[in-house]
Amino acid sequence: MTPARISRPTRLRSPWLRSALGGVLVVGSVTGVLYTLNTGVETMTVIVANSPLSAGAQIGESDTRLVDVPVHPVFESALDPATLSGQLFVTSPLAEGSVIGANSVSPSAPTDDSTVTLQLSVGQPTWLRQGAVAELWVAPPEGTNGFGAPFVVSPHVAIIAVSRDDGFAADALTSTVDVLVPRRHVPSVIHALANGFYVSLTPVTGLGQ
Repeated sequence: MTPARISRPTRLRSPWLRSALGGVLVVGSVTGVLYTLNTGVETMTVIVANSPLSAGAQIGESDTRLVDVPVHPVFESALDPATLSGQLFVTSPLAEGSVIGANSVSPSAPTDDSTVTLQLSVGQPTWLRQGAVAELWVAPPEGTNGFGAPFVVSPHVAIIAVSRDDGFAADALTSTVDVLVPRRHVPSVIHALANGFYVSLTPVTGLGQ
């Protein structure tokens, strides 16, 4: 008895064949979407994160987009798009492209954190924006116009607002930054601000960037 031969997937060695197959798959996907729309399948609208959002960040207009999806139990806990008209804060980190659930946001900032306003002279780096996560550094005053060695007073603060002065005489290097500071670090931050410490932020890569 001749043993049965196991067929193996054929490799597409020709670039033309691979391109043709890719085109078929794209056409098939588009056709499936059009079929779903034309057959009247019931859909619902969900909110999707445009970029990674860190816990404590306030959700802005550019942070989300609306997407229509088929009605399915997996989306039952999705956030109602009507809530976007109000103030919302992220309560747990959200990855880019994730559907935002109702339990992932809150109308008020997390109670474990406190908002602290900082005046920074760091220019306008791209990472200094709402939703980013940063390390908060301070350096004690030393001598007449100097500062001592800097140290991290809070390793993870969430930037919830950034504003700059407008007008002809505005200082392009200075920004007013509101950050959410873990409550256990607030006394040290307030002490540094009250005693003229130099204050700076550095981005935490991969969180809210």
